[in-house]
Amino acid sequence: MRLNLISARRVTRIRNFNERGFGRLTRKWAILTRRLPTSLIPHFKSLYRVLLAVDNAYSAPLFSASDTDASDLALFKSRGADAVNPVLDLVSSSKKTFNSIPKQLLLDAAPGDLNSLDALRRWNGGPYALRLAPLYVEHVQTGLKFLRARFGEQEVFKVQGFRSRFSKSQGRTVWVLFSPSLAGTRCYCNCKCGTRTIGGCSHAVALLWFILKERGRVTVTKRETFLAPSVLDITAWSKARRAAKAAAAQPAPNDKADTVRRIDDEPAEEVVEDEPDEEDEGESDDDLMDESAED
Repeated sequence: MRLNLISARRVTRIRNFNERGFGRLTRKWAILTRRLPTSLIPHFKSLYRVLLAVDNAYSAPLFSASDTDASDLALFKSRGADAVNPVLDLVSSSKKTFNSIPKQLLLDAAPGDLNSLDALRRWNGGPYALRLAPLYVEHVQTGLKFLRARFGEQEVFKVQGFRSRFSKSQGRTVWVLFSPSLAGTRCYCNCKCGTRTIGGCSHAVALLWFILKERGRVTVTKRETFLAPSVLDITAWSKARRAAKAAAAQPAPNDKADTVRRIDDEPAEEVVEDEPDEEDEGESDDDLMDESAED
């Protein structure tokens, strides 16, 4: 636990310098605080570089050297980050057939130092997935299926039966390549986060948590048993959320867009035929002729 706190503080220290740098730029240059004109969008990258160069040349440095910088780099390098997920690369490049095996073979192949929650937390790099792990395992109960395939001298185990939190029809499968030590163990899952190269997704952590449970290192509490259906099966919540979004997209009955009369809705004007002009009630034609004769 102490190692996680130290690494978190080191990452926070670096992020603090970045946030302070962005804050200083926005305070100095008003153009970064206003909406950028459309005409400057193609030139924003060059403009931003110029502002950064001026800030670096004439402003005090925000980052101060520390005696722990070397150990920080060593810590991140020791986490074993790979360019690609080795399990995915191994499984996708071959068409090996996975055969069913008993659960005990999986437990025997797992590294011996997988013996506590602290060890699993250090392998994953954080506690969040550990909160979901017992709920995932309790949710599937005994529905897990174990398979194995051999790739030369390496054995890849495949575990089926984990469910997606967002869809009842989607299942999750975890492939795991064990190492003599937990630090070298690599996992791959068919979920969105399954290609991680440091630690594993929630389903991979749940699998390793399941091994701890079968080894008697952890137990499932009554609270976790009670929360498993409500936390993991959120399909009803997702459906209600989509319906709320669709309802919000519809205009309200009293919306101005519905009350404005359109040209097509204007009633057609009645066409009135021209009527003959009525005779003037003034002087008649005979009177006018008499007047002209007198003239």
